[in-house]
Amino acid sequence: YAKIGPFLIHNEMLIDYSYAKKMIGVCTQFDYFWEELTVLETVNFLAILKGDIPYCKLNNPYNEKIQNILEKYGLKIKQNERVNHLSGGMKRRLSILLSTI
Repeated sequence: YAKIGPFLIHNEMLIDYSYAKKMIGVCTQFDYFWEELTVLETVNFLAILKGDIPYCKLNNPYNEKIQNILEKYGLKIKQNERVNHLSGGMKRRLSILLSTI
């Protein structure tokens, strides 16, 4: 048997899919982001897609939740840098960050 949080996945009737979606992240072997966006734009975009932060709150580039996430992953100092200018290690950090949103 496998569990996602409190739910057993062997019986799909017990799965709350919205909860499961929030609990699972995927970090692929290869990076998948638009390299012409900045780190901050990339994180904001995915946060909107996942429904984590409403679009109206993202008008402020210093949204506290986003800033805390960037700080946690050591990307706050790179937030205004385009993804294509990041080192391989920083791109990997960004991929891991995106998988946790």
